Amino acid sequence: MAWLIELYHELSRQRILSFVASVENYDPDNFEINEVSLCPVIQPQINIENESIVGYEILSRLKATDGTIIYPNQFISDFEENGRISEFNKVLFRTSLARMAKYPNINFSMNLSMRDLNSHRIVDEIDSLLREFGVQASRLTIEITETCLVENLLTAQEIATRLRLLGCSLAIDDYGTGYSTMKQLTEFPFKELKIDRQYISNCHTHEEHQIIIRSTVEMAKALGMKTVAEGVETKEELEFVKEAGIEIVQGYYYSKPYVWA
Repeated sequence: MAWLIELYHELSRQRILSFVASVENYDPDNFEINEVSLCPVIQPQINIENESIVGYEILSRLKATDGTIIYPNQFISDFEENGRISEFNKVLFRTSLARMAKYPNINFSMNLSMRDLNSHRIVDEIDSLLREFGVQASRLTIEITETCLVENLLTAQEIATRLRLLGCSLAIDDYGTGYSTMKQLTEFPFKELKIDRQYISNCHTHEEHQIIIRSTVEMAKALGMKTVAEGVETKEELEFVKEAGIEIVQGYYYSKPYVWA
């Protein structure tokens, strides 16, 4: 497996960072985080066999006073650095679960910040919100990034276990960016593995990407986990991930994220 880990490292070094636009009316230290400035969007997750919607991922956005949309790659790291990420997540989870209550038969997933995985309070807060809005925990999947898993292994493991005991499902997000080992994966109660967009992009023409995707699908199946391809944008990418055995896809090929009313 050493060659595969080296391949992960090499491809990650080649990853192109998303362009971050300047936002005039955004100051991370003084930005007011509330239900008005929070503008969550959702993106459907599609069963690759019958093309049915199996759920939606909740993606966070902020809206500046001039109406400019601020994306996560512009504010998440800021809030983690200035200590406001828990404040942000409280508003995000409250807003999201209130909206989930309006759609009783639909499953949703959302991400937890690395910083919040340093605090066991997050589990109690999610439990309280689920009870307040009458949302079944089984309808909520919490996504934990692989980088977070590697950097905060023991604490993340404890929190993940508590979330599973609560009834939530767990997914490992952006798989292939944090270099976790199979042993680490077996120590977490994950039900779903999301393969990062950097490996899905042009996978039909990149042999290295194909090797990683096939190996990941094989490993996930051995561990009893569903696989999700993130960022599928073309018919060619869709055809390859289907042939590779991936079960669920998410990306522009089917739908861009859209505002969640």
